[in-house]
Parts: sequence; structure tokens; C-alpha cells
Amino acid sequence: MIKTPPIHPLLRVLVSSVIKPFKNYIDNNYRKKVTPIPGSVIYCDLKHFFEHSGIYYKNNEIVNIERISSFNSLVNKTNHRGFTDQSISKHVIYVSANKHGAVGSNTTAEYAHDKLGEERTYLYLT
Repeated sequence: MIKTPPIHPLLRVLVSSVIKPFKNYIDNNYRKKVTPIPGSVIYCDLKHFFEHSGIYYKNNEIVNIERISSFNSLVNKTNHRGFTDQSISKHVIYVSANKHGAVGSNTTAEYAHDKLGEERTYLYLT
């Protein structure tokens, strides 16, 4: 295993505040827009270097994990506005895709849907 030296938190914030706007500019002006399909992994940018991810289910429904306390979370279903309400780039969702368009799996969508209502331990880095 290769160990990397720790990065000072202020350096992470600085790098994030420079890189994310540049990344957003490229995404919004040069990348092809795709519509998620069932089972697509999706994410949105949060503050600093954090991101929020989920699984697109269908009919504009997204299965994601919502923090309910300091160390607990709940698997729930939301829509795109609920999914991005903490995002720094409001209502922008990135979709897993390849050169042919969005990628996903009905099996993944159903698996995520079957987890609705489960409580889990919540840690920022997991």
C-alpha cells in the first residue's frame, strides 16, 4: 500500500475552491448532457471537496442516504431538488456515463430501492 502525506485542511479548501469552479465551467459548457437511467450512479458537489451520491431509481426518484444524527443515516427516496438541496451548484446532478450515454442497471436500481428505510452508521468518508 502506498501512503500519501496528509494534506493540510486549508490547502484542501483552497484547491477545492479553485478546481470545482473550473470543473463546473467545463461540465456546463463542453460536456454532453445525459439523462439518468434506472441504476445510474449520480452525484452533486457539496462544500469544499465533499460530494453527495445516490442511485437513480425511476420516475425522477433518487435513492440516497440522508444523515439523521451525528452517526446515523437513513436510506430514503427523494427527487432531484431534495437530492441537491445542500449542493453548492444548485440542482446540478452529474450522471455516470460513457460515450454512448448514461449507464445504469435495473438490478442496481431495485437493490437500492429494496434498502429504503434501513438505518446505517453515517461517516463522512464512507
